Amino acid sequence: MNPYMGKRRCDVESAAFHGNFDAFFDKLELEQPDASWTGERRLLAGGRGGVRRYSPRSDMAIVLSDYEFHASRVIPLTAAAPMVELNIGWQGTREIAAGGETHGFGPGMCSLQFVNPTDVRFQFGAGEPTRMLSVAIPAGTFDRSMMDAKRGRSGPEFAAIIGRKPLHIYQEKIPASLKLVAERLLGSASRDGVRNFELECLASELLGESFRLFLDRGADEADSGLSRRDAQAIREAAAILASRLADAPGLLELARQVGVNDNKLKLGFKKLYGTTVFGYLRDRRLEKALDLLRCGEFNVYETSLEVGYSNPSHFAEAFRSKYGVNPGELLRGGSRSRFI
Repeated sequence: MNPYMGKRRCDVESAAFHGNFDAFFDKLELEQPDASWTGERRLLAGGRGGVRRYSPRSDMAIVLSDYEFHASRVIPLTAAAPMVELNIGWQGTREIAAGGETHGFGPGMCSLQFVNPTDVRFQFGAGEPTRMLSVAIPAGTFDRSMMDAKRGRSGPEFAAIIGRKPLHIYQEKIPASLKLVAERLLGSASRDGVRNFELECLASELLGESFRLFLDRGADEADSGLSRRDAQAIREAAAILASRLADAPGLLELARQVGVNDNKLKLGFKKLYGTTVFGYLRDRRLEKALDLLRCGEFNVYETSLEVGYSNPSHFAEAFRSKYGVNPGELLRGGSRSRFI
């Protein structure tokens, strides 16, 4: 393919993709409505609050919604471009209707939505705050992202997942693994001077985790040789560790909590995550420590305690081994460019 034509096609695809969001925001009646804006916009009438919109690259949209309507609100629009959107809702209930089917969403739920060009109707209740994070990419970007990097084969494709349906949705309660990354993204987005690179990395991590959650689960379980029940137990154990970095349970207690023995727990982590239980915990702790140090709200000692290291020297050694710099250098700004 002519490289210029390929780039032109991607540019057209990205413009149509952002048009889906422009159409929705126009119906919300936000202040200063101009095409494909970024930043924060408030509701002009009929409610309070607003949205923050980021586009760290041309084929990605990040939207933080925090608003409330005074009266029930129905928003009809036409999605002009196929796309994949991850929604994580902390507050509020809403409905989406397309192709004669209605899908409901409540607080504490996450959904991965595959959307074909179609007419869509959104319905929001009166006096109910909506707090939600959305990350979306065009269908073409999804297909390119799902290529098997090692074998060069395509993975699950957009067309195969959605077929001719206008909308295909996966939905479940927000797992700890997604919640953790979403909180990191929210924290970064709220900081002054945050760079597109950081938002892109966190949004990509969030999408990748959702793809593993909803699309790769069956394949991972088959490859690992674990039963569905055991694989679910291992994932539950990983979520417990990720949510309890400062006071993680021991191996026997963790195994008891998820209903397997300690040998099966150790074997399951090696098969699903390619590392030991402790190795998985260490990686999550150091990733969280990196975020805390980048934010500048904690010193090295406080950070080590926050992520479960009682000995700052051991923390510094582990951090240096993983990232190649001492944690204190991030606070001084000497090596920040490596990470942001």
